[in-house]
Amino acid sequence: MNSKLIKGLLVTLLLVGGIGGSVVLVQQRQAIISRALNLGQASPTPPAEFKFYESEDLNQDGLIDDQDLVIFREKYEAKDPVADLDNSGQVNSVDYSLFVSKMQ
Repeated sequence: MNSKLIKGLLVTLLLVGGIGGSVVLVQQRQAIISRALNLGQASPTPPAEFKFYESEDLNQDGLIDDQDLVIFREKYEAKDPVADLDNSGQVNSVDYSLFVSKMQ
């Protein structure tokens, strides 16, 4: 924060005085921080990291392997929509073929 901004905040505090001055100071400080963020002068907390997995990676370990096959077979036999890999609304041999083609 530059000295001009600090002086402006202090003047506001002195003019208003007392507890009300503290409230104004906090509100102005928040506004200054908000403006600084908008101008790229400060960095907000980075967003959480998102990871995307293939629909066939059922255990979400980054691999489509035998472990996923075990899970897929359970979902397939139960006609669970998770096993509907082609989004056709039906769990069938097409989904099974799609799964097998993605195995590593």
